[in-house]
Amino acid sequence: MQDSIIKEVKKSTPEEEQYKDARNNAEVKWHEVLADPTSYLKNFAEPADNRPDGIVFVAGGGVAELLGDDESKTWGKLKAQAEQNDDTVEINGIEFTISELELMGEFYRWLKQAGHCIDERLDEGHPNAKSKVHFDCGLAAAASGAVKGTGEQLEDEAIDILRCEVKQPLLDYLTKNHFSLTVLIDTGNGHLAVREDKRQEMHDANALPFNVSLPLDRIANFLQEKQYEERADELMGALYKWNVQMAINIIYGHNAYKKQAEKDGMIIVVNRGHDDKQEALNNALDQNLQGSQDKHQARIMELP
Repeated sequence: MQDSIIKEVKKSTPEEEQYKDARNNAEVKWHEVLADPTSYLKNFAEPADNRPDGIVFVAGGGVAELLGDDESKTWGKLKAQAEQNDDTVEINGIEFTISELELMGEFYRWLKQAGHCIDERLDEGHPNAKSKVHFDCGLAAAASGAVKGTGEQLEDEAIDILRCEVKQPLLDYLTKNHFSLTVLIDTGNGHLAVREDKRQEMHDANALPFNVSLPLDRIANFLQEKQYEERADELMGALYKWNVQMAINIIYGHNAYKKQAEKDGMIIVVNRGHDDKQEALNNALDQNLQGSQDKHQARIMELP
């Protein structure tokens, strides 16, 4: 008689069981937020909430300003490596051309107000919250790791070159891992980020987002001032990869909700701000969003 075959059912780990409803919880919370824009704005930081007017959230914070800066040893190594690889370099699984990185670095140095990282774990209530560099920066680790360095080395290099005195810490309860299924993209003045007294609430609802700024008006001004209009698609593509795709790769990587993202997809929330006149740049953003929707099961949600 043929022996019966019993398949062992793999049990969920305590962590998987704890977060099994995270994706659904996050979408429910964001539906609540987007259903009432007035309430939404009360839950998120505005310039009056001790943020410099016009701040821009960028992956790695001030590290992005080192791209194309010959004073940076890490940049020199990235450029040298790219020269051996058809002028491309891979950072956190994302391929960039040297031209893209140089253009992006020039843009962030031109902004001057850039420098706050997209990381959802930052302690915004800490006295060092205005620093352009933070501890345990994943982007710094990825960029430096691409040339066999460490994240701490690049953080320290940024501290030195940008003349920062201190690093911003992470929230104590979020140091072990990322806890996010959401990327929040603000195309206006970059003011929208979860307010400090609402971060625990959003975290408990599995809805704490990476905060990404793609300030279309200022992107357009930069392209015009530098006479780079023909490079608009190149810059938008680079900014999307550096910020949004970087956050997405973290969500599907070093993230407590990784399995939930793999099973049900992740969420991208877009606040268009007051930039309707930037039709070409909005179209470029939409093309990139469509790519994320197709590749990562991204649920695109727009703020009314």
